[in-house]
Amino acid sequence: MDVKDTRINNIGGAGVRIASTVRGASLAAERVNISRVGTNGVESGGGGIATVKDSSIFPAGNGVAATSGVGVLNLSNSLLMSNNVGR
Repeated sequence: MDVKDTRINNIGGAGVRIASTVRGASLAAERVNISRVGTNGVESGGGGIATVKDSSIFPAGNGVAATSGVGVLNLSNSLLMSNNVGR
C-alpha cells in the first residue's frame, strides 16, 4: 500500500496500520502528516513491513510502532514530536 502527500488527523485509532497473517504486506508512506491519533501514528503489525519517509507524526501514543514481534518499521528523514513513545 502506498500513502503519499496525505494528512491524517483526529482519529481514535492508528493513523496507518499494516499487518498480514502470511507475511509480505508492505506500506510506503511518504510526505505524510499524522496528528492527534489515539494509538500509533504508523504501526507495522505481524507480517507487516512499513517504510516512512519525509513525514511528521505528532502527538500520538506511539509515534511509530513495530508490534507482534515480527513487524518491521523503517523511518527516514521524518519528524516525531510530542508522542508518548518515539518523541
